[in-house]
This record gives sequence, C-alpha cells and structure tokens, in this order.
Amino acid sequence: MSTIYFVGTPIGNLSDITLRAIEILTKVDLILAEDTRTTKKLLNKYEIKTKLLSYHEHNKTKRLPEILEALNNGDLALVSDAGTPSIHDPGTLLANEILQTDHNIVPIPGPSSITTALSVSGLDSEHFTFLGFLPHQKSKREKIISTISSIENTSVFFETPHRLKSTLDLLQKLLNPQRKIVVCRELTKIYEEIVKTTIAEVKSKFPNPKGEFTIVIEGKSDFSETKLSEEKIFNEIYEDLKILKKAGSGPKEGIQWIMKHYPHISKKEIYDIWITI
Repeated sequence: MSTIYFVGTPIGNLSDITLRAIEILTKVDLILAEDTRTTKKLLNKYEIKTKLLSYHEHNKTKRLPEILEALNNGDLALVSDAGTPSIHDPGTLLANEILQTDHNIVPIPGPSSITTALSVSGLDSEHFTFLGFLPHQKSKREKIISTISSIENTSVFFETPHRLKSTLDLLQKLLNPQRKIVVCRELTKIYEEIVKTTIAEVKSKFPNPKGEFTIVIEGKSDFSETKLSEEKIFNEIYEDLKILKKAGSGPKEGIQWIMKHYPHISKKEIYDIWITI
C-alpha cells in the first residue's frame, strides 16, 4: 500500500513553499505535475531530482491507469502549477480514484490565491463562494455575474488580463455601483498589487491590465446591512446640495457645508454628487 501526497506549491514567490513540501517532493518516486516546465523551475530551485510526469486537464483520464500502476510500485506526489491541488484543477478526479483503492492520500497544505486574497480584502472571509475562472463566453459570464448580485457571501473568482475589462464592464452593468470590490493582481510576485475600491470606480484603476487577477466582491448581505443607511445618507446629501445649488451656492461653498454636517463623507464623494445635479 503506497501513498500519494497532494502538495501545495507557491502561487508566485518560490520561497513560499513549506519545509514539509520540499521533504515530500524529494522523497517520493514520482511527481505528477500540471505543467512539467513550471514545476521544473521549483524543483531546480530546491535541487530536487525526482522524476516528473504530466497530469493535466487534457490527459487526466488517459493517465489514470499509468498513475495507479505507478502508485502500486511506490509513493507519488501531485502538484498543480500554483497553489493547492484539486482547487480548480484536475486533481479532483484523481482524488476520487485513489479513495476507491487501499492506497493512502495525504494533503500537504500550502498557499492558495483564494485564501491569500481573502485575507487582505477586509471583506467577510468566514463565508465565501468561490467561482473559479469565469466562462469565456460573454453571455455565460453575464449570467454568473447576475448571480453574484444575489449571493449573500463574499464572492471570489479568477480573471485573465485580456478579459478583465469586459468582466469589469459587466460588474458595473449588473451590480450596485457602491458595492466594495478588491482586485488582487500578481499575488506574491514582484508586481503584486492590491486595490480596494467600489464597482463604480474599479475599471479606472486598471486601464492596461497585466498579470493574473483574483477578484473579491462584497456579499449582498454585508452590502445590504451596511450600505442601505449609506444610500439614505447620500440621498439626503443629494437633496441638500440641490437646495444649496438652487439658492446660488457654488461647489466650494456647497461642499464645505456638507462636510461640516457629514464629516465621514469625503470631499470627492460630495463633489461627485454635486456635478450630477
């Protein structure tokens, strides 16, 4: 009876690997890798000489007999290109197959861009919904984003740079513009960037998107509990500014009056309301 280890690997910075992961990858007889070229970079850094075998979305079924045979003869490890195996990669099929045998399956915890993004988002991380990569087809993406509008949990998903603008357009079209969104770009890498803003303003923050994106969106329940009162306040400010403008006040005078009575509202937010009147 052998063991297959599901090993979490870095999502960007190769120094984020655990000591236990290095130990396991060194001692097993074979490593199953989503992209052997990507995994080879990690193994070279830590001088790990273990043999590699590709196991990915397009060969996951075909490879199963070969993998099970290899497991009969020794211990294996499964890694994805980045993060934790089976989370949005073909490891799920393999896990199900192994659990039907007498072999052991052992998780070796490691990084995940999902929990990494949630940890710095400032949004509810106790209850969240992970949506993977949104579909390529625009109509299907629109359907999922419409669903996000009614999800009470925080939503997390991945997006590619070439589809980011289109997805942000759909978010602005289908979600309340004041809902909070956190966009994490290139997590743990050299050009890491974490931006927290609103749906209304997010597109302006990424005019030329590059890199890999993990997006976290405030849940409906959090939004409704904390934002209904804010919406009421903004409506009151709108009405006050209308009165001030009608009375002949200029923007500077009107904004100063509002800031005095609503000190927690920023000058920019007040000006944005002023120019809509």
